[in-house]
Amino acid sequence: MLLSINRLKQDRDFKRIFKFGQSFYSRNLQLKLAKKAVGDSKFGFVIGLTVSKKAIVRNRLKRQVREAVRLMYKSGLIKPNFDVVIKIKSSLIGADYKDIKAEVEYLLGKSGILNEPSSS
Repeated sequence: MLLSINRLKQDRDFKRIFKFGQSFYSRNLQLKLAKKAVGDSKFGFVIGLTVSKKAIVRNRLKRQVREAVRLMYKSGLIKPNFDVVIKIKSSLIGADYKDIKAEVEYLLGKSGILNEPSSS
């Protein structure tokens, strides 16, 4: 699970990012990104009732996207000083975890917050 210190929780943070953040899109995800002065990057995940009326489906998708971000964070691929909200679209329902992880990685790379992997 993504650590609590790496998650966005406050409603005002989500509102700030949606109002002033820069948007990036992929087929199944939308990413809103806001740079901040200092600190670790924080992530928030949004999935609406329009995606699925079943909470079990929405929660599963959110957990899978959160896990993909956690693994990238753990391996040091994510740059500091960003607040990020990932909005999940309904077209992601039924996708394999491998596809979800690849799409999250693509979107984070497109937004420019991924570090280059070190070739040690």
